[in-house]
Amino acid sequence: MKKNKPRMRVGFTLIELLVVTVMLSVVCLALYSTFASGARIWQRVNRMSLNEDVNILFDRFASDIRNSIVFTGLRFTGTESRFELPTLVMSPSLGAQIPGTVAYAYADNTLTRSQADYSQIYQGMSGALRPVMTGMGSCRFAYYLYDEEVKEYVWVDEWTRQDLPLAIRMELTVGQDDDKESFTKTVSLPLGGARTKKTKDKND
Repeated sequence: MKKNKPRMRVGFTLIELLVVTVMLSVVCLALYSTFASGARIWQRVNRMSLNEDVNILFDRFASDIRNSIVFTGLRFTGTESRFELPTLVMSPSLGAQIPGTVAYAYADNTLTRSQADYSQIYQGMSGALRPVMTGMGSCRFAYYLYDEEVKEYVWVDEWTRQDLPLAIRMELTVGQDDDKESFTKTVSLPLGGARTKKTKDKND
């Protein structure tokens, strides 16, 4: 009779399983470190790009306000989400700066800017509306004035006076949840309150 040969056991020993587990752990850790490092770099680049975009917006915002003027027929209006400012704008037809208006408005997570020179306003034409920043979480405007009743300077969300405010503040947030960042820019108007002062002098 033929003797049966002993069967060979096929499988992994405990030591082999431990070695494979350790190797997988090292590989997974290396992959996680690579992805985490890449994510941090991506966030840093995005944050730098965001800061640059906000700085460009604030520079344009400040330039429009510092060029503000007092001009017959052009009135400043302002709410929490929009304001329109009499200022000097570049006229496409004349190729020079002339009186006109600039408007900033926030709606649907987008901040837009439009401008119209005096000739366009006289003809009843509105300026081209262009987005200056999208994907925003919020944006609001406030206006600085001297309140005669309480005898102190205050911020208001709506402008109902005939003169220019002393300053305009823009507060905006970009991003969501933990990545949300807030920015604030306050710019003084060179002729803020000019009409009120002139009226007071005449009455005196």
